[in-house]
Amino acid sequence: MSTPGGSSSDAHAVGAPADSAPGTAAPAAPPDRRWLAAATWGLGLVVAFAANLRLSQTNATNSDGASQALQAWDMLVELVHGLNADAVHVAAALTYTLAMLLAALLAMGKTTGREAVARAAIAAGIMIAPQLDAGTYALLNSPDHVGTSVPVLLAWLIVDRARPRWYGPVVVGLILAWAQIADVLVLYVAVVPLAIVCSFRALRAKVWQRQPLPSQRYEIALAVAAVVGGMAGLAAPHVLQAIGGETQVQVVTQLSPLNVIFWHNLRVTGICLLVLAGANFIGVHQAVRSGFEILHLAGATLSACGIAVAAWRFPGTETRLHSCFWPAS
Repeated sequence: MSTPGGSSSDAHAVGAPADSAPGTAAPAAPPDRRWLAAATWGLGLVVAFAANLRLSQTNATNSDGASQALQAWDMLVELVHGLNADAVHVAAALTYTLAMLLAALLAMGKTTGREAVARAAIAAGIMIAPQLDAGTYALLNSPDHVGTSVPVLLAWLIVDRARPRWYGPVVVGLILAWAQIADVLVLYVAVVPLAIVCSFRALRAKVWQRQPLPSQRYEIALAVAAVVGGMAGLAAPHVLQAIGGETQVQVVTQLSPLNVIFWHNLRVTGICLLVLAGANFIGVHQAVRSGFEILHLAGATLSACGIAVAAWRFPGTETRLHSCFWPAS
């Protein structure tokens, strides 16, 4: 990915690969090792899907899942599995397994060997740790915002791995617009962050590093793609409603008073974060369950530390995503 400011390596990536000299080829992994790695990934995905499916089946399907199953009658899962209660569990397990895969790939970055395995194992390990009750209900039952993470993580993977070509921002913008049509949360968790980060990187290169603005065209293109994708995602539901495709009820919201925000909303947010991590031991009196959920605090604490490190390193990070979370190799 790019160097600070995104100029030299971005420009170099258009030509020869950065890690090989002209006229030389980067050493390829032995065929046997590539097949072994592919088989390991495949086996891991099968095991993860089976575990996630069994966890999902510990909760009963509710009316939300049933209505979504009826809406998705032509979707792949129901074409293969049929329309029944278990189709919701299969879809939820498949969605969560895809999210685990994409998170592991993002954590790996461009590293190889033991470091790549360690990064992928940490990311997937935190996500696959079995949860109880509310955690499983939120993550592995009816399709919800967890499903939104799949296209968002796919977009981040393209941003992190793809070479700076013109079609990269186009594909990212289309993915974000498509995901936002289904879930407006994408506007806040993906569109706005991408626009801010890429704009900051372009501004930093221009003002602090005195680099010419044309050298930042890829960063600018990503920021523009995020804005255009967000606008398209906001406009698309109105277009669909105008042509009779769907009807949406607008959510009426308002800003809560400060005392409610600090004494109620923040407390509920903290509890919900513990629930998602399977670490909500508050008010649990069963020793086994309480101990099991306290173990999940390790993953929740590690995730919180990663967010703190990302925020601390953000102003000087060298890449759009990866160096925020991991030391430079």
